[in-house]
Amino acid sequence: MHLLFDRERDRVVLIDGGLGRGFIPKIQDRLKRQGLTMKEVEAILLTHGHFDHTANVKRKHELSGAPVLAHRGDAEWIQGRGRNRGWSRVGGFLEGVWRALTLYRPPRIDEWFADGDRLPYCGGLEVFHLPGHTPGHCGFWSEPNQWFFAGDLFAIQFGKPVAPPAIFSFDPAEGWRSLIRANDQIPKAAGVWLNHGSLGSPERDREALSALAKRLNSNSRRG
Repeated sequence: MHLLFDRERDRVVLIDGGLGRGFIPKIQDRLKRQGLTMKEVEAILLTHGHFDHTANVKRKHELSGAPVLAHRGDAEWIQGRGRNRGWSRVGGFLEGVWRALTLYRPPRIDEWFADGDRLPYCGGLEVFHLPGHTPGHCGFWSEPNQWFFAGDLFAIQFGKPVAPPAIFSFDPAEGWRSLIRANDQIPKAAGVWLNHGSLGSPERDREALSALAKRLNSNSRRG
């Protein structure tokens, strides 16, 4: 989950919702320290429909009134009805248990975006459709900040970049291709923001993306 501030307009964009009841008070506290409230959140963007990214979104919408945007490829995943296949059926089963235990309430999606769309928030956010982890998984490119919000395109574990595990990836091979494409299209000097782990800075995580893409490219050539 990330908060992206528009300092000129005193507005905020929320990227993903986070998991656990503690996220909402943390967001409210962060906003309060900036002199803002949930009412200044002007949009909630979903990178994808997995439970740990959508769990609190309905409540955040109720508090802020902000529209919720997502890629239509994840419509069923957001509702908790995604048709997983292969090893991802294991992850889908676990998600189903978590949704039941937490009385999951899926958010209503107010607007569907597509690859290449430029969203009118924080100086413009370009949508990158990066399927694989889920069919509608996306990242967002902020040109003014030179930042890329990568969702679950990859993660940092034990100090190393890794692709998402197969049990939580609808199509791992497509996810690898999406990662390589993102690496090719994002400037080398950009910063990358991840949802799971970090090497300590967006710049170092950008280097991690390059390293992982190089490794996946090498493996695909050998295969």
